[in-house]
Amino acid sequence: MSIAFTLLMVGTISVNTCSLYTSEVGCSRDPDCEWVTSCVDQVTCAAVTESSCNMIAQCEWGANNHRCHRLVPCSDRLKCSCLSSDNCLWNGERCFDETGSCPTLDWVTVIDGSGSMDLEFSNHPHGFSALCDMMRDIFASSSINLSGEPADTPLATPPAGVRMGLIQFSGKNYRSADAITSVGVGSQGRLSGKASELISDVDWHESNFIKKGTMIAKSLYVAIDMFDTSSRQKVLLIISDGTFYDSSSITPQMNVIKTTLQATVFGIVLRRQSAITKTDIDAESTLKPITTSPQDEHFANIVIDEFPTYFTSICNASSSWGAKVGSSIPSPLVTCSSVTKATCEEDSRCFWNAGACGVSTCLDHCSESDCFKDITGCGFDYSNGLCSNRLDTSLPTAVPTAVPTAVPTGTPTVIPVISTVEPTTVPTLVPTAVPTAVPTVPTAVPVQTVVPTGVPATISPVVATPLPTTNYVEPDDGGFPLLYLLLPLLLCVLVVVVVVVVIIIRRRNTTEARISTDAGLDSDFVSPLNEPSELVAID
Repeated sequence: MSIAFTLLMVGTISVNTCSLYTSEVGCSRDPDCEWVTSCVDQVTCAAVTESSCNMIAQCEWGANNHRCHRLVPCSDRLKCSCLSSDNCLWNGERCFDETGSCPTLDWVTVIDGSGSMDLEFSNHPHGFSALCDMMRDIFASSSINLSGEPADTPLATPPAGVRMGLIQFSGKNYRSADAITSVGVGSQGRLSGKASELISDVDWHESNFIKKGTMIAKSLYVAIDMFDTSSRQKVLLIISDGTFYDSSSITPQMNVIKTTLQATVFGIVLRRQSAITKTDIDAESTLKPITTSPQDEHFANIVIDEFPTYFTSICNASSSWGAKVGSSIPSPLVTCSSVTKATCEEDSRCFWNAGACGVSTCLDHCSESDCFKDITGCGFDYSNGLCSNRLDTSLPTAVPTAVPTAVPTGTPTVIPVISTVEPTTVPTLVPTAVPTAVPTVPTAVPVQTVVPTGVPATISPVVATPLPTTNYVEPDDGGFPLLYLLLPLLLCVLVVVVVVVVIIIRRRNTTEARISTDAGLDSDFVSPLNEPSELVAID
């Protein structure tokens, strides 16, 4: 075991835990850390007063420890951090934003990257950049409960929450459709449940704005590819500001999306002014017909400032769009209670017991120190920043596998150990004064048969009760406290045995002397008790 893990278990020495996180996932869940190229102490919010902390968008004041921390999205929070936030909800397994939560969902957003999106929208100089800013804010604020899964490591048992994919569509020289996804950054064109990856995707799209014609056909094929390996509920959201030049060639793709993949399709036309113009009506004429029926309940023609409300409403069960998706705060245990034993034993969040799979109680611990104190087999996973059921035998715990068996040098190895509880009462046969001379003990008198009630009659080594199996073995301290505490007890027992033997022998000798004396008395001896008349005469 490493020194850092040992210090964390002991809890007496403060160590820098940020350097222990092995991945960005685990690092991002710790409000005192931040990921650069590795996990380091966060500096943006460090040593900041409460008033200053509340004015920094990336920071949050800790109500429990009264310190300024990095603001962690609800989807990345552990239990204690989630419960301490007014904006987050804990469902028994994961943390969600209270504004609304989606069920287990794969959601692809197709964004118009045509040249007209570069025009002024309401008070925004460039519509495309304004849209990107809004999406970044949504992902950063956890207004949509993302699943937390990085794009390259989807969980075998899908967690509640959203994975999202972003596709930009336009045309090549206004003649053929084009579609692009992020390359080399973020999700790299895949579904992701991690906010930081999606924010990087938005940045990439803003830097690679196509600015050609409004042609969507190719992007629908890309969406089908994203959905192809998904077994989760599916949503497709199409955002545009103009008429599709290739609307006549998208029917086959939409049939696959809506019928084969059974995805729910929503559409948004973004208009540049408050009043609806002919351009907006024309855009609606090609987008609304490809949305899910009833189309009036799956389509919106809105100004750009209304976009965040509609976008996040898909994860709000009280909204008309959210009701179509079946949004709700997921109930506890949904990802553990319904799985097989094999799946349960492979998921560190779950625990198989008495023929059923339930959520591991390790998830109740919010810090490394609390995790290490749990003796039921919990380990802190620094790759995910979670205290979970210890599947990986390399994860540390604080439970030793057995009492140290080594005996310190110089201590006799044959010293017996009392196997029963130390007597709480002193034997009544022990005299107030110990005889100064101890007679030889007759060999015919077995010592163990004359021990008074309350003193252990047998002596045997201690049999240790097995503790839960772990890999950590407590450093050998030579057994000093145990053996040296028992030595006084052993001496007391030996003294009691000797005293009892002495008492028995003395009583035997006294009895024999009394018998021989009685036999030699004169036969005319009469006890004074039999002569009451003489006693009266004396008076």
